[in-house]
Amino acid sequence: MTGRVASPGSAVRTLAIVPVKSFGLAKERLAGAFPADTRRVLAQAMFTDVLGALGRARNVDRVVVVTADEEAASVAGHAATVIHDSAQAGQSAAAEIGIRHALDAGRERVVLLPGDTPLLDPGELDALLERTAADGIEVGIVADRHGTGTNALVLAPPDAITPSFGPGSRARHVAAAEAAGTAHRVEPVPTIEHDVDTPDDLTALAAVLDAAGARRQQGAAVPGKGRVRVVIAGAPPPSKTIERIETELGWEFIQIYGLTETSPLLTINRTRAEWDDLSGEERAAKLVRAGQPAIGVTLKISDNDEV
Repeated sequence: MTGRVASPGSAVRTLAIVPVKSFGLAKERLAGAFPADTRRVLAQAMFTDVLGALGRARNVDRVVVVTADEEAASVAGHAATVIHDSAQAGQSAAAEIGIRHALDAGRERVVLLPGDTPLLDPGELDALLERTAADGIEVGIVADRHGTGTNALVLAPPDAITPSFGPGSRARHVAAAEAAGTAHRVEPVPTIEHDVDTPDDLTALAAVLDAAGARRQQGAAVPGKGRVRVVIAGAPPPSKTIERIETELGWEFIQIYGLTETSPLLTINRTRAEWDDLSGEERAAKLVRAGQPAIGVTLKISDNDEV
């Protein structure tokens, strides 16, 4: 592939490309654990967290979201340039749409990121971009937590290789970089390595919660503290779990309720300023409730006790 190669040591501002699958079709491998509405809310919440982290990364000067989903485009709002993905041919094809946009705009460097890495830390992303630029790396590969997939690609130039996401993609990307004769390296970035696709990923997330709680007790920083939001639709988790999320991790817990025929949601419950003086246990007891009607929603209970 052709393109301009970033010179070693150059500080190149980076365009972030985030392909986003339609929320209604996202996280199908979690279907056995969660209903469609919950999976949709989870996908949206993680995407919002990724956008927030990208907005705080000093080496990312523009974000491009490639999606066919109107809701995702609305969430992106003014935080990103939205490119419509009419083909909906998957993450790799959507990434290529973003790459073509970058080349047309004269961009020298991009980072491809999924929308489901809620622990993404802007400081770690900045360090990755600075490190690869300083060392003249044309293809930087961040593997998933299994070490076999790919959760991020840094490409300088944007068409250094053709992205090929999916199972086994780390090996494919390494092979593509070798075939293209580009300077490449697999980069460890802990907060990018953890995506959420399967029930096992959720189990691993629970392990992150436990480890973060232990680090907090030892005075160490908690990944995503003050930035991550955990949104649950439907039946809430035990109040003790909510208490740990808020007190041990510093993550915001939000409870929402909605029905398929009234999607996306009817009510929302989140921490309020007047609860500041309550204990963690008392706040959790309040957050376990359905909450108040969402903005623009009017609720009425029928004579047969239906909403």
